[in-house]
Amino acid sequence: MGEFIIIHKAIALSHASQCLIYLLIDIKPQKSMTGIEYAIALLLSNTAIAVLALLLLIFQSFLPFNPSDLGIPTYDKIEAL
Repeated sequence: MGEFIIIHKAIALSHASQCLIYLLIDIKPQKSMTGIEYAIALLLSNTAIAVLALLLLIFQSFLPFNPSDLGIPTYDKIEAL
């Protein structure tokens, strides 16, 4: 019984945050995407993730939880893989 209440509250919170995001960036969930719009959204999201991964690699020596003091990877280490 308690698990059902927790799951129900989590779903309600998720829906509320989704509605807020839709409102902030002006998304209309009733309108479907065309193939071109979907492809553009896919490319943009993958590009954003790639840039984030690159930034994590570049700044990993400054980030916390780096116990082995890893720096920026060099090309010779990448080619060895």
